[in-house]
Amino acid sequence: DMEIELKSYEEQKTVTIHAMIHFYKKPFIYSMLLMFFQQFTAISVVAFYAKELFKEDSDGKISSFVGKMLAIFWALTKLVSSLISASIVDKIGRRTLLLYGTFGIIVSLGLLSLFQEIERPYITAFILYLYVIMFSFSLGPCPYIFVSETLPAKCVSLVLINHWVCSFANIFLFPYIENWIGPAGVYLFYMIVT
Repeated sequence: DMEIELKSYEEQKTVTIHAMIHFYKKPFIYSMLLMFFQQFTAISVVAFYAKELFKEDSDGKISSFVGKMLAIFWALTKLVSSLISASIVDKIGRRTLLLYGTFGIIVSLGLLSLFQEIERPYITAFILYLYVIMFSFSLGPCPYIFVSETLPAKCVSLVLINHWVCSFANIFLFPYIENWIGPAGVYLFYMIVT
């Protein structure tokens, strides 16, 4: 039944996005959710505010220079772990990487919430590195791989619009949420969402 419907779509010169979404309903919904969860693990927030996350605290525990170096090292950690992830994703499997990596993200966000209250900047930096490694092995590449393997280009564009809207909303709302519930509460919020 689905094959006949797909052939009828292929025979038409133009296929509406609505028809494509109808036909690819499950993969489309999964793709939208994966992109939502990818952004609401706080990756855009951490990337956007990395320099400020590593800035000098009230006791002067991290100098401005060290804070900048920690932010650069964070970006390099993300790059290297993404390259390693790309080379092993087919060997280990997307589902396995997604499950274990997401569990690692949840643990990292919980620890970030805890150590924000304790104010141990170097431990927080280490946990952020662990967080970005877990992200790079799971919710970093896996949603894009899933989208490209399960959806046609017309549907992919809608999924990517969802991705960028979630990213914008996340970065825009972060300062307000942080002022409202504090830094520890923000990471706890992201942990619960993830």
